[in-house]
Amino acid sequence: MINKTSKFCVLIVCSYLAFGCSENRFKKNEDINVFSFGFAGHDAFKFCKKNDSEFIKSYPNGKYPKKICTRYRTYTCHINHFCNGDKVCEDEAAEYWNPLWDNARGNLEKRISITKKVCDIEQQNNSSKKP
Repeated sequence: MINKTSKFCVLIVCSYLAFGCSENRFKKNEDINVFSFGFAGHDAFKFCKKNDSEFIKSYPNGKYPKKICTRYRTYTCHINHFCNGDKVCEDEAAEYWNPLWDNARGNLEKRISITKKVCDIEQQNNSSKKP
C-alpha cells in the first residue's frame, strides 16, 4: 500500500514540475487550471466566451471552426481583450495558440500569418448558408 502511495506522490510531483515550469504565462495558467480542477489559473475558454461574441460562433452554413481556427480565435480574443498592447503577452499568446508550421519555425509573425490565411480560407469555404 505504501509503495503505491509513494509512486502516486512521485507522479504528482513530477507532473507539477513538468507542467509548472513553463515560461509561457498561458501554458502555465492553463496547466494550473487543469491541476486545480478549474478553481485557479486562467480558463481561456471561459474568458473568451465572456469577452468575445464571435468566439464560439459557427459559420453561416452551421459548421463550427476546426481546432486550428478555434485556437486562432482564442489567440485573437486574448490579443484584443487580455494583452492590451503588451508585446510579451502577445508573443506568448501567438506561441501558445498558433501551430508551429514547418516553414515558420522561429518566426511568430509568419506563424500568425499562415494560421490566419488557413482560417480565412476555411471561413470563406463555409460562408454560404445551407442549401
